[in-house]
Amino acid sequence: MSKFKIGDTAYYANFNPLQEKWTTICPECLGTLKLRVILATEEELSIDCECCDHGGYYGSQGKMQTYEPTPNARQIKITGLEDRGEGNERYYFGGSYLSDSEQLFVTEAEAITCANELAAQYSAKQEESLHRKKKQKKKWSWHVTYHRREMKRSLADAERHAAKLGIALEKAKATK
Repeated sequence: MSKFKIGDTAYYANFNPLQEKWTTICPECLGTLKLRVILATEEELSIDCECCDHGGYYGSQGKMQTYEPTPNARQIKITGLEDRGEGNERYYFGGSYLSDSEQLFVTEAEAITCANELAAQYSAKQEESLHRKKKQKKKWSWHVTYHRREMKRSLADAERHAAKLGIALEKAKATK
């Protein structure tokens, strides 16, 4: 037996995750943009913080953005119903929106309670993601190794190109 029928009015519990933006200091670099790495040889290196690096041109920012979700319950009219068997239904409303029955309620108060729970779950996930670097499988030491290797390769490339440029300049002078 379906909870709602086509044409019924219900309250849809949801939240808007992008309403309020908060900025917090990066938990890894504490806003310094760099991490200090001490190698086994006691050599100290600074590397860019990957935790607060959002990609793109600017690199590490020293801060992270989080969003405070705003719970809401809106009144909707059921326009379609999909029975998936075993008491599992999907409801269509507002053209193409669909929802499982867990987010649809008869009263607005029930929907607001559910929306608050959904927003709290979202906030908890976002708080957890603040303490995690982007590439979880990569250790911080991997970044040191990678950048040292790339630096050596870039220096070797620069020396090779400088040598080729020198030869090209000699050939250009010889042909004049």
